[in-house]
Amino acid sequence: MRLLGAPRGGRPWTSVHTSPLRRTYPVLSPLARIITPDLALTPGTRLGPYEVSTQIGVDMAIQQVDASLAGMGAGAGNCPLEPLVAVATLSGWEHRCDLFAVMDAADDLVRPLQDRPVQVDRETLTLGYAGVYSSFLRHAEAASKEYGADTRDLLVEAGRRRLVGGQEDMIADVALDLVSSESQLARSEE
Repeated sequence: MRLLGAPRGGRPWTSVHTSPLRRTYPVLSPLARIITPDLALTPGTRLGPYEVSTQIGVDMAIQQVDASLAGMGAGAGNCPLEPLVAVATLSGWEHRCDLFAVMDAADDLVRPLQDRPVQVDRETLTLGYAGVYSSFLRHAEAASKEYGADTRDLLVEAGRRRLVGGQEDMIADVALDLVSSESQLARSEE
């Protein structure tokens, strides 16, 4: 198994959203039988433990795991490399990562750069619940402040509308629609 963000050369790798965990096995199982050497996994922290997702994936022939120091990424972030390396070491997986060096780099270099801690909170959990990309979080938070709509409502509506990466600017339209429908509802109740 290689611990890295993207493969070098060869076929592009397949990323499988593994949360919630109950969806992981049925999705990966048939894929693992068909595509083994280039199948990769991008575990995240939005709705399930990344270590378990990763162990399931590796048991099913995943060859590459996408992770980042301190979970650096949009929204709830990516799989943090530090606990993944610890689990990989305890599981006997072959890798060339120095656990303590990875921990030091995460704490000393990356975390000071983060303006929002990588954690599962009400907004980041809603990303997974709504099925929207993490890149929507900052846009939804900004629109929430500007238009007075709840960030979670914006993310859920973005998921209902099946917005995809690259459509983050549509969050402002979602906010305007939600605020407009709420004010119409309030007027009709008067």
